[in-house]
Amino acid sequence: STSTTPWTWSKLGTRAAMKTHEGRRGTPFALLAMALLSLPRGADGGAAADTPGARASPPDMGSSHSGTSQAPHQANCGHVFILNTDIRHLACDAWLLPVSRAMEVDRVWNVSPNDLPYRPRGWGTTALAVACREKDEQGRRRRVEERFRTYEHPVPILTDVLSNPADGKKSLDELLAALRQFLELAKDEALAKPSRFGRALPLIAVPIFGAGLASDELLQADVGHLGETILAVLEELRAFSQKYPLDIALCTIDGAAFGAALNARRKQFPGFVNRAPAFVRNPEGWRDEVNRLSGLCLSGHLSLFLGAGVSINAGLPSWPQLLEQIAFTVGFDELAIARMRALDPLEAATVCAARAGGESALKEVVSRIIGRVKRHSLQHALLSGLPFKGAITTNYDELFEQAVRCAGGDIAVLPAQIGGVRDMWLLKMHGTVRRPGSIVLTRADYSRFSKEQAASEGVLQGLLLTQHVLFVGFGMRDENWCRISASVTGATWGNSNSGGNGNSNGSGRDIARTHHNANSHSHTQNALAISGGNANAHTQGGSSSISGGGGGGNRAQSHLHGLAHSEQRHGLGSGLVFGADSDLRGTPRSLLGTVLSLQADDVLDELWEDVLHVTPMDSLGVVPHGQLASAHPLAVQARELEIFLDYLTSEIESKRCRVLLNPKFGALLSSGSRALNIALEDFLATLPDEAKMSGGFRQLLGTLLFMGLRTERVRALLADQTLEGPYHQRLSKLAEKMPNNVRAYRHLLVAGNGRNGKQLRKSNQ
Repeated sequence: STSTTPWTWSKLGTRAAMKTHEGRRGTPFALLAMALLSLPRGADGGAAADTPGARASPPDMGSSHSGTSQAPHQANCGHVFILNTDIRHLACDAWLLPVSRAMEVDRVWNVSPNDLPYRPRGWGTTALAVACREKDEQGRRRRVEERFRTYEHPVPILTDVLSNPADGKKSLDELLAALRQFLELAKDEALAKPSRFGRALPLIAVPIFGAGLASDELLQADVGHLGETILAVLEELRAFSQKYPLDIALCTIDGAAFGAALNARRKQFPGFVNRAPAFVRNPEGWRDEVNRLSGLCLSGHLSLFLGAGVSINAGLPSWPQLLEQIAFTVGFDELAIARMRALDPLEAATVCAARAGGESALKEVVSRIIGRVKRHSLQHALLSGLPFKGAITTNYDELFEQAVRCAGGDIAVLPAQIGGVRDMWLLKMHGTVRRPGSIVLTRADYSRFSKEQAASEGVLQGLLLTQHVLFVGFGMRDENWCRISASVTGATWGNSNSGGNGNSNGSGRDIARTHHNANSHSHTQNALAISGGNANAHTQGGSSSISGGGGGGNRAQSHLHGLAHSEQRHGLGSGLVFGADSDLRGTPRSLLGTVLSLQADDVLDELWEDVLHVTPMDSLGVVPHGQLASAHPLAVQARELEIFLDYLTSEIESKRCRVLLNPKFGALLSSGSRALNIALEDFLATLPDEAKMSGGFRQLLGTLLFMGLRTERVRALLADQTLEGPYHQRLSKLAEKMPNNVRAYRHLLVAGNGRNGKQLRKSNQ
């Protein structure tokens, strides 16, 4: 469920939104956008942005910008994100679909043949990109109808970046020429209408060329110059994002390429080295928070608590919208819905359950509404890239699990998968759409929770007692959360006399009572709590290159993979703490966690000040200017949260040396890293056979694998050609989820048969 907080109904009913939408073919995602825009502006900083904002013309780059000495366009230009995710499952406005000159699209891309465009004149020479569009009026009408049933799907743009076997590998200049055409088409598509998923700026997605599942470079076993390609592509994307108000996500499923791209961006974008953008209100505060949280991540002390706000930019409704959609679906008219707006949300859900024919029928309705959304948000992808031990969510949807698996993680979803051994775990406190009966929504569900979900309560209590919990998209008003956190603060500080903590027990005791009294009011802050449910925790480190699964019944293989995964889960596996909070190294820990909220709320901050560290984005981020000034404030602050998480991921990756020994990314190494690379290569080349067989070397090998040592080198070092490294295990695991033709040529790649791989790709095309 979403956090069950007081909520404010949107002013536009479902039918009213549909009527207003009639005749406006160019307005996507109408129901959500129109309802969100009608919400008050003083919403809770604990959830994510829920308004797409009005689309304005490109900003005036020459106007003055108050509040900062930077040029105004710097605070209004786009941002280049780097994600360890599958581009096919990302909620964006347009994305690059790689094809060759043959212009045939593999089934792996999940694009309907009816949506594929006709071959344009000059394809492969002057025309290098073309958008997928419905070919007839019936198809266009169907898309318009889908816009307010769910949301408008991202537009795939076919781009000629794959090599034909007969023509040889494409040059870097050819790739960049095709990328420029894609960016122009994507810009026209994205700026023509509000963002499909409610972001302050539209988002377009680009894969890293040569680092994808169906990459022709991988099929040809070409280690090539991927580092140079990444540098050139990033420079192109940076120039484009500074020219237009568009955000760009550079995506890859390859964890090594993900780490390489983050390191390459640090070389080109000085702000990432400084750990803060130059145009934010409080760069010192931003930098301090990045340092503190990155230290907690790398020391293995961080866990996640995800609320409904994380899923809003995936296309899920807010609490008000979810309840309104439920009421309309079960048969209430607009007059009855207007009366229900004054009810407590749990009572409103109970009324809807009675009309639906019982709680089971109501939960089936909720499951259908939430289950329609299939793409995870940018926040899901960014959070899945953080190294953490476990996660808890109140959301119903499965988008965070999806993001974790796209990053190569193997996650156990509790309580359904209890007892399983996985890379990480996620507790879904309030149920999941996969099992509608588990959803916690009505007053009766909350009354039963403490009796039926005692184990889940214990997991949350244990996490709060042993980890530093990062709260994202959560409004801190959920009744179950308030009750459980009060019990933890009482147990932790009830008898404590150590500085400053003694009065926390009183605050903890008042939490549940304060929430109960607030429930009768309609707070603006609730507009942010969405009903979606992200549930996942990701593989620690989020690196696909080390956490891979699949294959191997060989004991040596399992041991080798386990070593690499252990290093990934704990940063560098050495127990080093990079800038971690001093509280973690001292005796009592003063705070249970950190809340990344969107807006400062003095009342809530005072309530939680002895329990949680609160970091509001509106006090750290940019002063909106140009197009951002015309967007809803919550959408702007949600984007600032995404940029903050991107900086946090970059800082963590800079300490992990994931590409040090990978020859594909030699161009990205600094002079110091290059010297270390040479020293380690010399060490491995002169290592006696007797030393290679020692247990200590096996431990060291885990770290070397994490730092990019290739499977072929490991096989040569140990004289064992049966060893399976984490990268090939990762590909094998992904191939199991792919159509048969992709699985077949991936099998040939893993077997090392590059020539047959090329032949198979030719037959697929």
